[in-house]
Amino acid sequence: MILLKILKGKAELKQANLFFIELLVVLLFFSFSIAVILKIFAVADYKQNASTLTEKSIICAQSIAEVFSVNGDIADTSAFVFGEEAEVTDGVCCIMLDDDMKPSADGKNELIMTEKHDETSAGVLSSLNIAFSRNESEIYALECYAYISSDGGAADE
Repeated sequence: MILLKILKGKAELKQANLFFIELLVVLLFFSFSIAVILKIFAVADYKQNASTLTEKSIICAQSIAEVFSVNGDIADTSAFVFGEEAEVTDGVCCIMLDDDMKPSADGKNELIMTEKHDETSAGVLSSLNIAFSRNESEIYALECYAYISSDGGAADE
């Protein structure tokens, strides 16, 4: 009888050990699953932020291109789009922008506009290269043109 009680106690002990092992396996499975899901959400958030930044850069570049195609001057374009005239040195203008594409001294995004003029007998063809970058990595670039005839009127090209 004593032997039977000892064997029965060992059987219950084995069942309890098996239960805890199964519980550990299930917890391990769920912890790995959660780690993978969190990684996926982190990557999705990063890609969404990058996509939003690219979209804002495209909209800003299009606004700059539309204004430049009318007036053909980088300083006037900067004043019209951003509300303040930017400093232009040798046809190059550099503006720091925040994440909302507004000028900011401590902005993370850099806008570089490079202007070139080609004079012809009928007028001046101005080209503007617009490039957005962040952490020295290009986000978006666009090139636009404006033709200013010799009589002073602008024409889109």
